Amino acid sequence: MTDYSTEIDKTKLLNAIAWGEPGTKHRYTIIMRLLELNINTLSTSIDQASIASTKLAKRVFWLNVILTLVGIGGLVVSILHLLRQT
Repeated sequence: MTDYSTEIDKTKLLNAIAWGEPGTKHRYTIIMRLLELNINTLSTSIDQASIASTKLAKRVFWLNVILTLVGIGGLVVSILHLLRQT
């Protein structure tokens, strides 16, 4: 009987369940290993999404700062233009 508690290939694990590896405890070991691998994959994906979200938030913040400064500059130019016409 193979020890699947350290297996990292999900296909091998799924095949072991599909071929009916004997023993309920052994089957539960395979299922728990699959769950562990999926949780690790999910955690990695969440971490990567969090990092990407933080980068995007920083870029949007600075874009808002730049747009605000451009808007204030346009307002100042418009007021100066109105004052010169009168």
